[in-house]
Amino acid sequence: MKKLITFSVILLSSIGAFITFTNESYKDNGRAGNTGSPGEPTCQTGGCHSGTANTGPGSVTITSSDMTGWEYVPGTTYNISVNVAETGKLVFGLATEALNTSNTNAGTLNVTNATRMRLLTAANGRTSLTHQFNGGLSNDAATFDFTWTAPSTDIGNITFYVAGNACNRNGNTSGDQCYTTTQVCTAKVADTTGTGIQSFESNLNLNIFPNPVVDKINIHLNNTSILNNTSISLIDMSGKTVANLANNIQLTSNSVLSYDRPSNLNTGLYILQISNGRETKSSRLFLQ
Repeated sequence: MKKLITFSVILLSSIGAFITFTNESYKDNGRAGNTGSPGEPTCQTGGCHSGTANTGPGSVTITSSDMTGWEYVPGTTYNISVNVAETGKLVFGLATEALNTSNTNAGTLNVTNATRMRLLTAANGRTSLTHQFNGGLSNDAATFDFTWTAPSTDIGNITFYVAGNACNRNGNTSGDQCYTTTQVCTAKVADTTGTGIQSFESNLNLNIFPNPVVDKINIHLNNTSILNNTSISLIDMSGKTVANLANNIQLTSNSVLSYDRPSNLNTGLYILQISNGRETKSSRLFLQ
């Protein structure tokens, strides 16, 4: 009986050691499907880390050294960098996806340093670029560099969803922080206006006049079908909606609309977006 009891204790201890080992592996390696994108948790709600995202003193930022104004040319490969920072933290993690407006993968994420990052497929079928074990080992901040190849054709707006972890390496999930951000990029097309403003007008039958806009935004939409429950909004070049011009209106073929220029918006380049939830039409305009 004594030997049996001793064996049981050893067996239970082995099981405990196995559980501890697998949990540590679960935490220390990046996981797919935890970017905070539509339908996905973040690292702090997906079971990897405790706490609430975006409540710490740190940050996560995404930049590109060669994609000007976050406008992509179809088929082009761009350098992307994600920086995760928090003073006092010792190791950092990353999870990111590039999705189209249907929330499926857009373009191709490419690992440039396999000792720091890897590609994984989530249960929802999306591909995530995540950190390797100790891939973000660094004091106070870590930068993850990778590339992204744009789709071969213009598929409209693409959004990068990014989650970054800042961890203290205390052996458990307490004290870790998660930060999230998004970045919208749009397709770049040739200048067809002679004003230096790039336009989608020839492809989308959407005309804004005059452009640049001074006091009135006049829209001529030569669509081939009725659009119900349509909204019209202005989006800045970071992808943020800054003005809603109309909601739940009906558009018919050759609709002509006119709206006052929003007085609270600064001079600059914006995107006018017309959407009924199923179909979206976009064009750039310049507010003077």
